[in-house]
Amino acid sequence: MKVMYVKAPYNFELREIERPRPGPDEVLIRIEACGVCGTDFHVAGRLAEEWMPIGHEFAGKVAEVGTNVRDYKVGEKVVAQNATYCGVCEDCMNGHPEHCEQIFTMNDQPAYAEYICMHKDSLYPFDGLDFSQATLAEPLTVALDLVEAAETPFDSDVAVLGAGPIGLMAVRLARLKGARRIYLTDLSKRSARFRAGKKLGADVLIEADREKRCRMHQGRTSERG
Repeated sequence: MKVMYVKAPYNFELREIERPRPGPDEVLIRIEACGVCGTDFHVAGRLAEEWMPIGHEFAGKVAEVGTNVRDYKVGEKVVAQNATYCGVCEDCMNGHPEHCEQIFTMNDQPAYAEYICMHKDSLYPFDGLDFSQATLAEPLTVALDLVEAAETPFDSDVAVLGAGPIGLMAVRLARLKGARRIYLTDLSKRSARFRAGKKLGADVLIEADREKRCRMHQGRTSERG
């Protein structure tokens, strides 16, 4: 199968490797679409000092299942978490899955590839979306985690710092959660992102590199920020 590797700065190499075989608890997925994350730009631009795999925001179809897999069938559409806690180790049982001792990952497999093997507990079936739309599931859950972790009460003011893809998704999710007023900040040169933020529900757009504009908005937050 074909896979993509990258080496900074922005050198890409298409390789031919053997298609992986799923283990007993794994699912082989034929990748139909893979998004481009900001991390991918950093990896390709400067972080990949040696050739390395790239891509993790993917959607595809089940191509083959391991012997212990019962919940998925060939042809089913799925997205995946690129890191999933096991749920049974000591840290998971004590409520600290972020310290999981047996976390399921992509094991350095590139998602810019024809196929990928993932643990069955890392997968989520979907329907009603095309594959390109489904690749947004991973960044959308990052934005959702931000909004949930903030624990903002209904009808409260919310500030989103940075109008990148995650920030823009957080704007929309905060609006859906019932935010009263949403402040979105970024640099003045990000005009396209500001326009997108306005469409997604931002009420106040703040150009963070223009000090007078920032001071003007402090009055709306009792001079607290």
